[in-house]
Amino acid sequence: MTGEVKTNQLAVKELRPWAVYLVCLAIALVFLFLFGLDSPLHTFNPHCDYQWFTTMGRGILAGKVPYRDLFEQKGPMIFVLFAVANLLPEPQIVIWCCEVLLISLFLYFCYRIARKFLSPWLSLLVVPLMMMLLSMNKVRGLEGACVEEYCLPIFAYGLLCFLDFLLERKAVTWRRGLALGICIGILFWTKFTLLEFFIIPLLIWAVVNLVEHKFLMVVRSALMMLLGMVIVTLPIIIWFAVVNALGDLWQVYFVINFSNYSGDVQNGVRITRVNPWVNLKQSLLFTGTGFLLIQVLGLICFTVFNWRKNSGWQLLIAVLGTWLMIGFFCGYLYYYLPLYTYAVIGVIYLVKGIGYVWTAMKLNVKPLVKALFLVILSAMSLVLALPFVSNLKEINRPRNQYAPLVVADMIAEYNQTVEKPATLFCYRMVDCGFYNAASVVPNVRYYAQNSFTEAELPEMFASFDDTIRNQLCDFVIMYRFTYEIKRDFIANYYHPYVDNNVMKSSLLFAAFEPNGYVKNEIVILFRND
Repeated sequence: MTGEVKTNQLAVKELRPWAVYLVCLAIALVFLFLFGLDSPLHTFNPHCDYQWFTTMGRGILAGKVPYRDLFEQKGPMIFVLFAVANLLPEPQIVIWCCEVLLISLFLYFCYRIARKFLSPWLSLLVVPLMMMLLSMNKVRGLEGACVEEYCLPIFAYGLLCFLDFLLERKAVTWRRGLALGICIGILFWTKFTLLEFFIIPLLIWAVVNLVEHKFLMVVRSALMMLLGMVIVTLPIIIWFAVVNALGDLWQVYFVINFSNYSGDVQNGVRITRVNPWVNLKQSLLFTGTGFLLIQVLGLICFTVFNWRKNSGWQLLIAVLGTWLMIGFFCGYLYYYLPLYTYAVIGVIYLVKGIGYVWTAMKLNVKPLVKALFLVILSAMSLVLALPFVSNLKEINRPRNQYAPLVVADMIAEYNQTVEKPATLFCYRMVDCGFYNAASVVPNVRYYAQNSFTEAELPEMFASFDDTIRNQLCDFVIMYRFTYEIKRDFIANYYHPYVDNNVMKSSLLFAAFEPNGYVKNEIVILFRND
């Protein structure tokens, strides 16, 4: 399990990379099995963003082209991932497996970062503590629903490269430049605002090297990063060009996203708008006071101990600058999840304290005892996280408590009486899982409501009404309050499904939004003859 490397002319027993990764994989597997919303313990993932991604993925498999045939503003990379997952019988389990792999990679890079400060065994203690903090955070990062979670390994790798530069002034080799370029390309085509995490560290790297007259090195490294981005970008551009949808890609992913995508919308009216100062204030406590203290501890310790080398204040600028950038452009607290990566530095200094105690007590701990201590620490981390994990209430939740599954059963019963499977439309509401629960691929472009007002995206709301007016779908789902507002218009084309009675056709429904459950009521309608 160990090999020997030379570090400062002293033999250090280095843990084998595969052994370290297996530890990271085991810890990620256990935590995500209990806390992950996609795990086999959960009947259904009700998170709206997860359902958006699944609908787009299933749409791709059905021959639909993102942006042109189905409207959603996230990047194509996440849609491809969910399309691949839906090739297999249990896509929710496939996505859970992807989460386990990605989080384990994130933990492995955290270990690599810790090795810059700690011995191999102490570095391994950082892994369960980071997993505990991720599980406890309030930005809901273990639900397979936010792209920030899927990109955590990239953020950790980026921090590793940045620390290599700050602490050791390591040059960016062509391999590392290419890898960084590929990572940046993945972020760009997943959600381009995630590039906020890389902008300031890259600027610091470029400015410092230019001041040190390393112009050619900066150019060479930049070209390799550009090549990495091209490797990711070229297949995407080619595919959209082949299907004649480059214009749709540009219009939706860039133009519309840059318009006014922020805050919450209800019935075409913005009910909350992003306030940068509120975001910045909330972000300070977005994972609780304990987490904040660990973040601050890490930044203070690193800044103080590395001030004379200039790397201390450079890291501080990177963190504060990124925090401010996210605060001025974000709409939800989970947008701050990339900053969670910097918590590893605080955890490292906490573990360093354990190392000082061991040294002071002159403990010569055997490998077996160290392994046992790691297991105990992992178990304690799991137990400490339990009170803070909101997903636990979803474990083995009965099928009849999920409105999308109840509606799916009703549609399945109807399909037994007809030759052609029924179509479905969610009118003026987000994609909350009704399509996927019923195994229906939308047959209209604007199949659910994104976070745009009627003034910002009038064509979307016009399409909603046209879908009703032209009776393009058999079943229609809408919020009860929407039905009451639009009753006169709706009644011309659709009626309550059960005995033409609104009360009998209504269901209690808790929509799982990014900020938590929003309780409401839905009405199930069927087209008039």
